[in-house]
Amino acid sequence: MVKASLVLSDVVAIKSSIDQSLSEANERGLSHYPVWRRVLPIVSSNQIYQIEAAELAPLMEARANEIVYAATDMLMQHSTLIAALESYSEKRGELKKILKRHTATADGVITSELTESEVAEMAPYEIELESLIKEIRSRLHPVQELAEKVTFGIGPAIQKHYGDRNFPVFVANQPGKRPTSDQTP
Repeated sequence: MVKASLVLSDVVAIKSSIDQSLSEANERGLSHYPVWRRVLPIVSSNQIYQIEAAELAPLMEARANEIVYAATDMLMQHSTLIAALESYSEKRGELKKILKRHTATADGVITSELTESEVAEMAPYEIELESLIKEIRSRLHPVQELAEKVTFGIGPAIQKHYGDRNFPVFVANQPGKRPTSDQTP
């Protein structure tokens, strides 16, 4: 199922984007700020995948029940992750309506001057954004594990059941890298 490899690629890219934002913020001495202030809006594919029974039929016939359950769970969890990402980016964008006076430094840090009323108006956003980014980060590893299980498990399960050694198998070249399609020898 190619969808699993697309989900895996998406999750790896999201994780990398978050890690890069945090690393850059920490290098600038901003590690004392809440996570949401250090993680920029995240661009992902925003693609939500559906699964049809026909796509699962060969796996069910092969009695690869763990992969069937993992595929279903992966797509549901990925959908929730995408919704959280969209909400996070939307709420970050809404802050621009509140934050109107900015000062930028040479190293890319933007400081905003806030009045007391702006601080009060911003408080609910801060709570929501911190909660969302923590939820997003906590979902990445489980979705990645499911995507890896499905991506790397389908080929061998189908090969074993149908006795077809030519069925494509995704192979991870290195942990955290995009999977590649390969034929087994």
